[in-house]
Amino acid sequence: MLNRRHVLLLVGLLVLMALMVGCSKDDDDSPTGSNNDTNPTGLVTLTGIISDAVTGNPIQGVTVTLTGPTSQSIERTEMYETALSPGYTWVDITDSAGVYTFANVPSGNYSLAVTGSGFIAATTSVSVDAQTEEVTITDNISISPEMATGQYRFVLSWGETPYDLDAHYWKDTFHVYWPSSSRGDSTAEPFARLDTDDVSGWGPETITVYQLPTTGSCKYAIKNFSQDALPTGAHVDIYSGSSQIASHDVPTSGTGRWWYVCDLTSSGTLSVHNTILDEPPVYYTPPGVSAAVPAKSSLR
Repeated sequence: MLNRRHVLLLVGLLVLMALMVGCSKDDDDSPTGSNNDTNPTGLVTLTGIISDAVTGNPIQGVTVTLTGPTSQSIERTEMYETALSPGYTWVDITDSAGVYTFANVPSGNYSLAVTGSGFIAATTSVSVDAQTEEVTITDNISISPEMATGQYRFVLSWGETPYDLDAHYWKDTFHVYWPSSSRGDSTAEPFARLDTDDVSGWGPETITVYQLPTTGSCKYAIKNFSQDALPTGAHVDIYSGSSQIASHDVPTSGTGRWWYVCDLTSSGTLSVHNTILDEPPVYYTPPGVSAAVPAKSSLR
């Protein structure tokens, strides 16, 4: 017959055994999720809208391909019983609202490519950290329709904030930007036009150049209309004909509301500045260059 002391010893032994079993389960190599309370699965949903850079309208039926890291495999998770091999891809077709969706995406650095008939293919990078990010990541992308040879297009995009960035284009005394009276013309001077003006974040804000200047060069810049500082996520893609010819991110240094991206010369060459200014670039002279500064009243 067990006395009280024996009972206490037996209970203690059972508790110790239970603790040992629990530790062994924690130490095994079973797939586990994230320690992040916001995203306990360790996976995210990557989604967004693919839009026409000229009209701003969503595009149905384009192919969106998400390609995983090429230098490393994707770790095993509760959703994937085995690791995904380097370069693994997901493919989706946009719906009637232009939406693409990739569910159960693990952490990693990805390439996101968009292709569609009549549009110039676009590729961007996406970094996913499922340990710290929310369950859903939004990445909206604008793609450019193909153009005639000798035409150029500047497509500005950014994130959810700020609500309004403005694209500006100067040719001689002409100034193309957001007021309806200054949006430009595709068939007469300045042979450039503001196609779409976004005032709710993300973009696109697009200017198409239909004819190069006969002499000299034109200037392209961005102004943060809604804030004093430019956002780190602003991005400009530059196209000509049926291909992308350049891509620039806003500089991470400098102060001011103006981002002077580049000049477009009469020969179709881009002269890149990619600098932050306090004033419009028409009043800016690069270091070491002597140039006449136009009177503000001469610009329209």
